[in-house]
Amino acid sequence: MKPPTTRTFVFVWVALMALALASFLLSYVQLGTWSAVIALGIGAMKALLIASFFMHLAQQPSISRWSFALGVALALLLFTMIGLDVLTRQAPGIQQPGLELPAQGYRPRPRNRRAVWGDYFLHTLSCVCRHLDHIVARV
Repeated sequence: MKPPTTRTFVFVWVALMALALASFLLSYVQLGTWSAVIALGIGAMKALLIASFFMHLAQQPSISRWSFALGVALALLLFTMIGLDVLTRQAPGIQQPGLELPAQGYRPRPRNRRAVWGDYFLHTLSCVCRHLDHIVARV
């Protein structure tokens, strides 16, 4: 395959600018969930144009194109699995541990910085005392 000419690069650049303008204008149109799908499609077309012409993937041997296609397929598989995980994470009836509502009438006591540092100091002191007890018990 012969290398692309300057004219080809100019046409690809114009196409990239048109796709960039289309994605910019898409941000002002309310299409709901379809706007994300269309934006991803525009992004995929831009990535394909850049990989094919500016990265010269079209002139490479077939093993390079197959490697690129395999990488894209694995990335799509990864994104699909992430999407399925996110969609099934908040199933109804499942409560994540630690997110239970506090009991009725429960009010946490107000904490100031001195109280927090005091709790930290007392916790550290109790750990040191426990450690010293274990050392003394061995002797």
